[in-house]
Amino acid sequence: MHSKIPLNCTKQSIMTDQRVSPQRGFTLVELMVAMVIGMVLVLAIATILKNHAQGRRTITSNNDASMAANFTSFTLDQHFRDAGTDFSYTRNGVAESFGCELNVARAGAQILPSTAAFPAPFTAVFTDQRLAPIVIYPGIGANGSDVISVASGASGLSGVMMNVLAKSATATDLRVNSNTVGVKASDLMLLNDNGRCALQQVAASFTGGATDRITFGGTYAGATVGTVVLSSVGATGGATVANLGNATSFPRFMLYGINNDSELVTYDLLQLNGLARTEIVSEGLIDLRAVYGIDSDGDWAVNFWVRPTAAATDPYSPASLVGVANPAGLRRIVAVRIGVVVRGDLIEATTVSPENYTMFQSVGLPMTSRTLTGDDLRYRTRSIEFTVPLRNLINKS
Repeated sequence: MHSKIPLNCTKQSIMTDQRVSPQRGFTLVELMVAMVIGMVLVLAIATILKNHAQGRRTITSNNDASMAANFTSFTLDQHFRDAGTDFSYTRNGVAESFGCELNVARAGAQILPSTAAFPAPFTAVFTDQRLAPIVIYPGIGANGSDVISVASGASGLSGVMMNVLAKSATATDLRVNSNTVGVKASDLMLLNDNGRCALQQVAASFTGGATDRITFGGTYAGATVGTVVLSSVGATGGATVANLGNATSFPRFMLYGINNDSELVTYDLLQLNGLARTEIVSEGLIDLRAVYGIDSDGDWAVNFWVRPTAAATDPYSPASLVGVANPAGLRRIVAVRIGVVVRGDLIEATTVSPENYTMFQSVGLPMTSRTLTGDDLRYRTRSIEFTVPLRNLINKS
């Protein structure tokens, strides 16, 4: 049924009564408020992301520094703890081989005493080496850091020495006062002829046993090594020989120091790998310092700590300990305390580290580490210290 239109309605009135719906949208004020809220949210999210990235970067950098510190302390402790192995034997209370002149030749070429300075950062280390378990060269490394010389054997024979029978040596062999059960082919042997030491190598064809004769041959063997003539060893008695290890258990006669690239590097004084160059041990080291623990009363315990200097009058300077024969002075060193400053790998936008650290306060020898400047302050750093007992110098009577 169709709707009825009142008779009094005109076309104009019908059009006038029809309502047109108003248009919907945002006012300018609403739009500006929404933009402000959006900007605040974006800023908040950006801040959160930035803080998260910075926190992650900080954690990563701190972890890098901690890992470098842990690896460095483990490596140095492992190597330094064995200082003096195989040559710390004593006779009448005196360390028999400490301070002896060390002569080494490799394939007929003299390497100790060295005819040239050692590579950096070891250029100031004495080229004429005397046998010592450990020696601190204060302040001669990169940026005033210390260099440390460490010597140890690896024979596994508990430092047993053998006496050379008087007038028994020839240009290729010698006789000892015992059997040679513990001597193997190609072993490296330390000969001590009354204060003059030489490295010799057992012949590859040698078989130890009941025989008392040791035959030499190989890369480190020679009729004359430096100032030591093999056929004259023991001519007046008193000569000794000790096993230092072989190709599968290397002795370590090493220098440790920091180079200009903040790397801990070593130099093999015996050149067992045939290379006269430094080797990188770890990265991210800013400073390396060390002090001696001294036993002054013969009870094998540390009575006081000493920071060596370069002064010739200092009884614990390198010149006093190994510049001349000083076995008694070397014998009093029963521990070392090592201080290192390490850094992470990531550089920050601003300064995040102190300029320096104070080391060795716990042993009464406070000293300031290397002072950092410039970009070095933008790396996260960490200072650690640890004590290494020299077990081969303890209870050796």
